[in-house]
Amino acid sequence: MIRFDNVTKQYWDGSCALKDVSLQIEPGDFTFLVGPSGAGKTTVLKMLIKEEVPTEGDVYLNEYSIPNLKSKFIPKLRREVGIVFQDFKLLPTRNVFENVAIALEVNNTRDDEIKNRVAEILSKVGLTDKSSHFPAELSGGERQRVAIARALVHSPIVLAADEPTGMIDPVSAWEIMQLLSKINDEGTTVIVATHNIDIVDSFKKRVIELKDGQIVRDEKKGKYHRHG
Repeated sequence: MIRFDNVTKQYWDGSCALKDVSLQIEPGDFTFLVGPSGAGKTTVLKMLIKEEVPTEGDVYLNEYSIPNLKSKFIPKLRREVGIVFQDFKLLPTRNVFENVAIALEVNNTRDDEIKNRVAEILSKVGLTDKSSHFPAELSGGERQRVAIARALVHSPIVLAADEPTGMIDPVSAWEIMQLLSKINDEGTTVIVATHNIDIVDSFKKRVIELKDGQIVRDEKKGKYHRHG
């Protein structure tokens, strides 16, 4: 489903975010990306939505080469790959319902369809009773649930989360990860970039470790740190 073929990303100043990275993620996988800050985790996620493109190599979603997608197809790509950010990226002047609905409004979805779909997704993430609240009235964990709902409202085939527990308390972090696990159980491929050692060690999922832009480890049912 997702394939990186010998991907290198070099910037104008000579710095290198990724160096000759090759990996494959199958449909329905749950994968953790781990490694220190600057290792290349966020760059991998950004390439899935063509926010970054490789200097060399290619990135595929199913049979489509993402770097070669024409700009008119990028909105469709971003409906297939939902992204969740560490800092939520919610609109402060819109309530919970409106923050999720905006992802559908930009595609001219019918009002009745928006109403039904947003209600369905808010129920899934446990926020039905918060739909009229504004982001400032929510806890960090609740804001992250809104961000996940917004990413899910298009029924993407991939959900990619960049440090989704980085700005929330440990209890909320655990609840967010349980939610992502449930979403994965329902068939969505999930990729999580994280520094949270306890969560990675508890979930025993696939772990890809990046260091200095290169994959140094890829383990099924791995832990945050290499065994032994």
